[in-house]
Amino acid sequence: MHFTTKKAKKCLKPAATTVLLSAVLLFAACVNKIADEEEILTESSIPISFTAKVNKLNSATRVSEKTFDEGDEIGLFAMLSGTPINENRYIDNLRLITGENSALTPEREVFYPEGDNPLDFIAYHPFQAGGMAAGTSQLTVSVQTDQSNQANKTLSDFLVATKDKVASSNQAVTLSFKHKLSKIKIELLPQEDLSADKLKQSNPKLTAVGFYTEATYDFIGDAFSTPTQEADILLSGEWKKETDKLTGKEFIVVPQDINPDKQSIVMEWNGKVYNCAISEATLESNTQRVIQIRVSESESNTLSGVVGEIEAWGEETKQDNESENSYQMAAIHIATLSFEKSNIYKVHHKGSIVAEICKEYLSATEAGESIASQAIVAYPVTNGKTDLSKGTVLQLLDKSGEVHGGTVCWNTDKNTFTYTAGNSQPIRQFYITESGEISLDKPETPALVNVSSYLLRDVRGSEVKEYAVVKIGTQYWMREELKTTAYQNGQALTKREKAGEGAGYFLSENGKMYFYNGEALLAGELAPRGWRIPRTEDWNVLTQYVEDNAATLKTGTWESPTGSTDVTPVNNLSGFAAYPVGTYQMAGYWTLTDDGTSIPEQTFFLIGNANEPTFINSIISNKDYYKGLSIRCILE
Repeated sequence: MHFTTKKAKKCLKPAATTVLLSAVLLFAACVNKIADEEEILTESSIPISFTAKVNKLNSATRVSEKTFDEGDEIGLFAMLSGTPINENRYIDNLRLITGENSALTPEREVFYPEGDNPLDFIAYHPFQAGGMAAGTSQLTVSVQTDQSNQANKTLSDFLVATKDKVASSNQAVTLSFKHKLSKIKIELLPQEDLSADKLKQSNPKLTAVGFYTEATYDFIGDAFSTPTQEADILLSGEWKKETDKLTGKEFIVVPQDINPDKQSIVMEWNGKVYNCAISEATLESNTQRVIQIRVSESESNTLSGVVGEIEAWGEETKQDNESENSYQMAAIHIATLSFEKSNIYKVHHKGSIVAEICKEYLSATEAGESIASQAIVAYPVTNGKTDLSKGTVLQLLDKSGEVHGGTVCWNTDKNTFTYTAGNSQPIRQFYITESGEISLDKPETPALVNVSSYLLRDVRGSEVKEYAVVKIGTQYWMREELKTTAYQNGQALTKREKAGEGAGYFLSENGKMYFYNGEALLAGELAPRGWRIPRTEDWNVLTQYVEDNAATLKTGTWESPTGSTDVTPVNNLSGFAAYPVGTYQMAGYWTLTDDGTSIPEQTFFLIGNANEPTFINSIISNKDYYKGLSIRCILE
């Protein structure tokens, strides 16, 4: 099955927007006691889930700045209680994304430490991908110069929440955010014969001139450095009449002193530009000032502004959190790993991933000893990077006898490995040492760990999808087709019913299969963050590893498109799990050129009566339409 649409002519990537506001985040802890050190956790109870419920008393609109919006992002740090953030971080800059009904989804799973080790939490908003460098407690904070854009205004609102001495339990932990910047609100007071209605109708445009937009915030000292980056700021909001004055315009700045010789408000009104001098004041953290400007029609181009008294920015909306409990284990029992949700499990210890367990296809005939078997292999992970040169073959699933327990060392440049055979029965369990190493023998003090399926979590606005992952050779692939209805920045994709309507996606008759046209590929970023649309070379590396044996990539029931009985075998040894689609019994996947900028003339296909993968034209013959095909992404 395929769909056709008109061929796109250029590449356009929609700009990402993120909207973040104050809230309260609650965490549920992992239970840190186990009945038996050999007990293993069931898969569903491992992750700590994050949800947020807006308190009904404060469930106001975005204007009140007391709720999260969908797609908002928060950064989270956690330290063992008493440990400063600039020394050793148990959780380092974890990204949380707000979804529908203020549910908070972590970018990756995290767990409480074992034993009686409470945590100190620090959360901040908006999230910064770079976080803080190790050994520091300072974060550069800046406001946007064009705050008339709602997204920019939101990104200018820096908030911090702290909570100390949180012990591991099933009780929720409340983190209350506080505004750390300063906000200035403007009020226009009409004078003489000028009415508020007439002033509102003329819609004066205001700009804050000479204000500093950047400073460094110290989480330990809860203070800002001397501000820098002087700039002009466009105000947010719309004018609204309140009795005899106009309100609704405001802007956010880093804490600073107002110097009448440097800072002012410039107003464009009825074709004239007025400079509104403002009185001296200090803008402090978590406070707002009101500047009242008296406005009258005159020949003068100077108006005066009076800075009002300090107001508290306001309390934040509380959000309740419910989580699943989690249990830790000392021994990792292979029999309990189903590999149903993913072909990869991650092993966590003290907040870090220390090992990866893969169900993968080992096939080699040239280097070292020959092997062709599905296997369960454990790899150490250090600083977030899997060491593929130190694989321990726990079990060869297609072999029996004392042949297990070998090693595999991958050459990541060539996508080949050297295999050393083992001489033991299938490894039933293994351990992690306190230093984070894999051990087949039980250490004197084995580390308590958590094990969870490795799922690609794709968050796009309110849409959250999770995909199984499989390792094939040195490549990491999605184990299923992409099923998104939005670009990476949350912009919605259009559902199409027929060809020639532009960029979009199509659904199969049963609503389970998603197909995308070429315009959709070229119009924006479809791959999840950290992943990409495969390129021609990626497919070549894959097919070379499986020796052009399409059977290792296919699953399900395949038929011949001609109705004959010459259907090739299907075994899915690689775990790629390609299902047949439509009358022609084929699976087609989008491909990009090796520079990732355009679509090549041919793209990757698997066919029911073909014994090897093939490349077929990306557009319909004699047409300028792209085909509607599936997407499988590969890890960057």
